[in-house]
Amino acid sequence: MASNFPTKKSGEVDLRTRKGHDMTWSCDKHGEPIKFYCKKHTVPICHPCATKDHSQKPCELDDIEDVIFERRRQLDEKRPKIQELQKQMEALIKKIKTVSTSGSTHLQTINNNIQASYHDKIKSVEEKENRMIRVINEEADEEIRLVNEKREKLIKDCNTEREKERQIIKDREAQLLSDAKKISEIVSKKILDLTNKNQHVINTIKNIESTITRINQHDETLVNQDDQSNIYVINPANDEIVNTITLKGKKLRGEIQALSSGDIVVKTGYNTYTVISRSGEEKAVIHCSEWCASECRVDKLTDTLYIAYRNKARTAYAVDQVSCDGIIQSRKIVEYVKTDRPHYFSPCLVTPSGNLVECNGDKLLLYQKTFIF
Repeated sequence: MASNFPTKKSGEVDLRTRKGHDMTWSCDKHGEPIKFYCKKHTVPICHPCATKDHSQKPCELDDIEDVIFERRRQLDEKRPKIQELQKQMEALIKKIKTVSTSGSTHLQTINNNIQASYHDKIKSVEEKENRMIRVINEEADEEIRLVNEKREKLIKDCNTEREKERQIIKDREAQLLSDAKKISEIVSKKILDLTNKNQHVINTIKNIESTITRINQHDETLVNQDDQSNIYVINPANDEIVNTITLKGKKLRGEIQALSSGDIVVKTGYNTYTVISRSGEEKAVIHCSEWCASECRVDKLTDTLYIAYRNKARTAYAVDQVSCDGIIQSRKIVEYVKTDRPHYFSPCLVTPSGNLVECNGDKLLLYQKTFIF
């Protein structure tokens, strides 16, 4: 086990450093500087530990500085892409906030204009009423005895018409205000959905860094035989079987795919895949009746499954995106026409950067990966 090594001022030991990092580790057991890294046991060790406990196979030793330098180099290659994606996501959040603020201001302006417009119309109707009453009164004053009944009838008709116009205006105002409210609610919901989806993308990017360090932890080979129920875990260093996994009530139908968590994806039917643990426990069953002659590949950065299959008419191929817990996230993210070559079918390959590679028998098809919300 390694711990912090004494500094120069303590006068005990001074370690040689390499450009790019400062190694100040010592062995808790021997007090010696850490010099090597055992790949088999995945621990840093000193020279006495290497001589006594890790000198024979299956132990394989590397210089600790070379191991640290290589790990940092790999992380540094990935960091610019991750930082660029984070900057893009932050810019998108700012844009969403700006649109939200602008939309709220615009909707408030519309509401104010609606209220002001219909207030002026009501005022105009009232002024029209007053003018008509004045005219009627002036005519009545001149011939009051002759026009009393006519004046009353006209006033009554005027009041009735005024109420009708007022009611029409109020109904229109209420309808427009209701429509504006619905639009505001829809816009707010859309903005909230975009914000949540954007946050999900940011979380996925952050999880990629932690997933990189787990991808190669299980350096073992999985072997199976078709129509059998056993999976053999073999150590590639000595070709010895270190574990046997037995499926319960199912048989293997094709290749085995490993997830970064250590779980295993196996084909157990014509269009069925099963996710199991290293102990053989069934964790998820993935099935779709449209998958004809399907093949599965795994993106180890995100543990996403890509199922390539032929349509029932045998005229085209497609690829579906599925999560490791059995949820079909997106249908036919890739489609291409079947080649004229008979009995040819290629699985969907996933590159380390997450891009998809297909072959239709005549050409290689490269598809750039995008986030699915």
